[in-house]
Amino acid sequence: MDLRRLLVDIENLDLIEIERMGRRLYEEIYLKFDAYGVLKSHDGEDVFFWKKRFDHAFFTSKNRAWHPADKSVLAVDRIMRIRWIEHVIAGRATGSSCYKAQGPGQGKPFTNRLYVVPSELFVVWLEPRNEGGWRFSSAYTTLVNDIGRYCRNAKKIWQYQEKTP
Repeated sequence: MDLRRLLVDIENLDLIEIERMGRRLYEEIYLKFDAYGVLKSHDGEDVFFWKKRFDHAFFTSKNRAWHPADKSVLAVDRIMRIRWIEHVIAGRATGSSCYKAQGPGQGKPFTNRLYVVPSELFVVWLEPRNEGGWRFSSAYTTLVNDIGRYCRNAKKIWQYQEKTP
C-alpha cells in the first residue's frame, strides 16, 4: 500500500483547523465507541485506541532535547499521517516490520510493539495491556538514527510480505 496517497491535506488551514481536523479524523477512524475503539494488528490481536490518547500522540515538545515529555505543540506532520496508523498496524504498509521493543525511556526490555516503515521513517508504538492486546501510544516520523536505536536490541517478530495472487 502506498501510504503517501493517504496523507491528509492541510494546505491553507491554520493550526486550530488542523487540530480540529485531526481530532475528527482520529474519532472517525479509531474510536468506534464514545471513548475508545478497537482495531486488529497484523496478527489479529486487539489494538485499543483511547480518546484521551490523542494529545499524547499528536502533540510534541517545543524542545525535545530539554523537555522530551512536554506535549504543548501540535505535531502537524503527525496529523498529516493519521490515516497511516491503521494500515501500518494491520500489516498493509509495504516494507513495514514489527518488533518487540523497549519503549523510549523504559527500563523493561521487549514490552512494547514497534512498527517501522523505514522508507517513510515512520514508527508506531503500541503498549501491552494487562487484559491482553495492545494500547496505541504514538506514531511519528523520526530520524534514521532513532529507528536504529529503537531496533538495536529489539526482536523482529514480523515483516511485510507482498501477497501473490
